[in-house]
Amino acid sequence: MLRTTIDKFHALRPPVKAMAYLHWIYGTVGALTSTFIQIFLYKEFHSLAFNVIGLMVYFVGCAIGFSAIGALIAQYRGNMKWGYLGAFVILCISFFFLFGNVSMHDALTFMFLNGIGLGRYWVTHHTFELTETKNEEREDYSSVLSTGDQIIELVAPALATILFFLSIHFGWDTFTLLFIGSPLLYLSGLPLFRVVRDYHPHPIERADVRHF
Repeated sequence: MLRTTIDKFHALRPPVKAMAYLHWIYGTVGALTSTFIQIFLYKEFHSLAFNVIGLMVYFVGCAIGFSAIGALIAQYRGNMKWGYLGAFVILCISFFFLFGNVSMHDALTFMFLNGIGLGRYWVTHHTFELTETKNEEREDYSSVLSTGDQIIELVAPALATILFFLSIHFGWDTFTLLFIGSPLLYLSGLPLFRVVRDYHPHPIERADVRHF
C-alpha cells in the first residue's frame, strides 16, 4: 500500500508535489508543537486562565490571517503564491518570541503571530487545492496527503521526545531544541516556493458575501 502511495506521489505534477511537501512541513511542526506549546505556557506562567487568553489571541490571529488578509489579497489581486512564503516567514518569526526570558507579552505575541501564520497558510493551501489540482489527480493527491499526515502523526511525538531528551542532556531548557527546530523546518520549505505557480484571485464581489 505504501509503495502504491509513493507511486501516486511521483505521478503528481511538480506544483502539486510542492504543495504536498509544504503541507507536510507545516503539519510536522504543528504535530510537534501544538500540545507542547500549551504545556510550555502553563510551565512558564502557572495559569490556566492565561492559556485560555492565549488561545483566544491565537484564534483572533487565525481569523485575521485567513479572512482579513485573504480578502485584501483578493481585492487587490495579489499573487496567492506568496501566501505560502508569507505564512512560513510569519510562523518562523513567531518562535523567536519563545527564546530567553519569555514574558506574558512575548507569549501573547507568539500566539497572535502564529495564528496569523496559520490563517495565511490555510487560505493559500485551500486556494491552490481548488485552482491547481485537476479533477483526475485530486483523488491521488488527497490519498497521498492523508498518508503523509498519518505518518507525521505517528512519528512526531517520538521526534519531540528525542528533542526533549537531547535538550536536557545538553543542559538546556526542555523545549529549546523543539523551538529551534521548528523555524528551521519552515525554512526548509523555501526552495519549494519557486515551483508553485502564480495565481491572482478575482476580487470578492458583494454577491459573494452570501457564501460566507
